[in-house]
Amino acid sequence: MAMRRQFESIDVRFKPTRGGQEDVHVKSQNLKWRRYGERSKRQKLKLPALLTKFGRICFTRATEFIVIDKIGCSPSANWSVGELTGGNDIWVGIQINTTEYFLDPQGGQSPGLAGLASPYPESHIAQSSVGLQPDVYILPGQNWEILFTVGQMDFKEGVNPVLKGYVSYVLYDGTDAVIANRLLEMGVSVTPSNQDWYRRQLIQSRTGGGGGDPRPDDLDGPDTPPRPAQPAKPAETRQDRMETVIENGDADVQEGEEIA
Repeated sequence: MAMRRQFESIDVRFKPTRGGQEDVHVKSQNLKWRRYGERSKRQKLKLPALLTKFGRICFTRATEFIVIDKIGCSPSANWSVGELTGGNDIWVGIQINTTEYFLDPQGGQSPGLAGLASPYPESHIAQSSVGLQPDVYILPGQNWEILFTVGQMDFKEGVNPVLKGYVSYVLYDGTDAVIANRLLEMGVSVTPSNQDWYRRQLIQSRTGGGGGDPRPDDLDGPDTPPRPAQPAKPAETRQDRMETVIENGDADVQEGEEIA
């Protein structure tokens, strides 16, 4: 298929350390420690989740175009037993090449969406209140990553020390990726319905002999409001015709001819 919905679930598993705290159980070269803000002096662990899961970076090929529309993570350490305890400083973010997608209001780095705002899985203790709008585009040839940022975790005794996250996206491949790039150049949202619209307009322009790409102002699909109706041009009156004759001369009017 040239266009398909993809879903990746990510598990971040912890293990107890000698000091009684919890440390993430992944390869050490995949870990980065960062500080966020001046209020909290604790170091927060930043984890490249997809690199940890697959063992290599994720990238789009020259014939691919990715649209990310949903991400989320666990709202707390003890989410599996229905409790918002054990640590709530859990975030999920996106990195494209070397640039992190989310920023704070002052332009600095932000850890992304909090698990309490975009929980996975949703339950009676936490439900999603935000989302990715507009969608995030991953262009051909770009590397991308889902970042987990967590603070101190204090799992309840007997609870499986695992945090979960997910990313949902649409992968356009082949000719659909070419159309996705065309829509992006035209300033039109890349959605399945707009892909279908572009195909229809392209076929009509070819069969009608017009040639060329469809124009953005021709868009008349479910993702755009209907275009306003153009007012009808008033019929030309006898007075208008007389004024035209006076302005342009009487070359088109023979002597003695009555103006209709």
